[in-house]
Amino acid sequence: MRPAALASAAVFAALLLVATACAPAVAPGPRPPAATPAPAPPPGTQVERAREQLQVAPWDLAFSAVHGAEAVVETVSARNMVDHPVEIGALLVFGDDAPLFQLRDRPPLPARLPPQGRISVGVTFAPPAGAKLGVRRALLRFQTGPSHDDGPGVDLAALVTSGRVDDHEPTLAAIVEVLGYAVDVDHPFEPARASKPGSTPAGDEDPPLLFQRANAAPVALNPVARFSTDGPVPYGHFDLVPPKQESTGLVLGNLIDSRTIATLAAGQNQTLNPEMDPGGSTSFDPGEHVFGLWMQFGKHVIVYSDPRKNRERRAQMRAYALKARGGAPVPNAFLVAVEQSTGGASPDFQDGVFVLWNVKPVARPWND
Repeated sequence: MRPAALASAAVFAALLLVATACAPAVAPGPRPPAATPAPAPPPGTQVERAREQLQVAPWDLAFSAVHGAEAVVETVSARNMVDHPVEIGALLVFGDDAPLFQLRDRPPLPARLPPQGRISVGVTFAPPAGAKLGVRRALLRFQTGPSHDDGPGVDLAALVTSGRVDDHEPTLAAIVEVLGYAVDVDHPFEPARASKPGSTPAGDEDPPLLFQRANAAPVALNPVARFSTDGPVPYGHFDLVPPKQESTGLVLGNLIDSRTIATLAAGQNQTLNPEMDPGGSTSFDPGEHVFGLWMQFGKHVIVYSDPRKNRERRAQMRAYALKARGGAPVPNAFLVAVEQSTGGASPDFQDGVFVLWNVKPVARPWND
């Protein structure tokens, strides 16, 4: 979602397996309200950073901004996790793209933090008009010793775009890169292939778009990007129920029990980590049901993960096996990419991007 070192894949995977009951920490940026704690694995760096005297939160930030047009601000904090005071001598930003990231509301330094004491600083990303498009990276260091390498670091990543709609929007590949996932989305998509359910998978795509809960913990669904038309966008899940057999022997077809999980807020249509309307959740419990996902754009366009339920029986969601930075597979987790258009336009699959946790893909258990 970076130049900081990652924990080994083995440690990372082990840590992920026990994290399904933890609160979600998918990507940096605004955190929407959650009615239910959502399972989500911590990043690979948390094992290393938990041993630091200071614990940073968040451990990485991802920004998106139009060059020369806007500034985006986030806040980072560091907490003293040991039983004696820790001194922070400097706050430094490193890397070739460091000039694009500015610190604001700097605390007085040096600062001596007592046990459990906390210090915060704002980080602003404001790419100038001449800034190169694409992903930019830097590292923020809370320096606690004589060397610039002493103390925990916060990975900074940002996506520079040229505008807010149509051809100015970033590609799905760029979105995945700035979020820090090593997922091959095989962008750009081939429209002819994308329009056919059951077509050849793209990159790390996992064709089944129906799921079951992997274990007894809730399923988490975290929105990590949205580049679509404006307006509130509700989304949720539908449970598949076996076809009902009447006494006449006629099969009525699958009954769908559909529920809303949350609504992406209006004005959050061209951003990473879009905010939710109040009352939304980042988790749900489908029980043992086979389920799929849906997302609604406007009054009349509802996109389903099951292509057979879309208006043109067209694949408008794609799921990719999630991989952490470095390529380590993340167990029971998928990146879900949504295409708003029902036909005509070339699909870009970044109208809604989610990370789905604690699920296993399943083949369709019956036909319509």
